[in-house]
Amino acid sequence: MTLYQDGEEQEQIHLNLYDDKEKLHTLFQEKGFIRKPDEIIAAQEAAMQAEKDEKERLEAEKRQQAREGRDARKKERQLAKEEEERAAQREKLLQQEQAANERRQQEKAGEL
Repeated sequence: MTLYQDGEEQEQIHLNLYDDKEKLHTLFQEKGFIRKPDEIIAAQEAAMQAEKDEKERLEAEKRQQAREGRDARKKERQLAKEEEERAAQREKLLQQEQAANERRQQEKAGEL
C-alpha cells in the first residue's frame, strides 16, 4: 500500500507482513483511516450490486435487440426470396399465355 499526501508519495507499507487482522486494523488506525460503519458498507455493496445487475440487464437487452434484428433481416430476406419466386412464376405464366395467344393467332391466320 502506498500512502500519498497532496499527490506526493509519503510511505510504502507492505501489507503482506501483517498476517493478523487485528494488527492490520491497528495499522490502519495509526495511519488515520476510519472504519466505515457496517450499514454504510452494506449500502455501498448493495449499490454496487444494483449497478452490476443493471449493467447485466442492459447487456441482455442489447443482445436481445441484436437477435431480433438478425431475425427481422432473415425474415426480410425470406420474404424477398418468396416474392422473387412468385414474380418468376408470374413471368413464366405470362410467357406461356403469350405463347398460347401466338399459337391461336397463327391457327386463326392458317384458317383464313
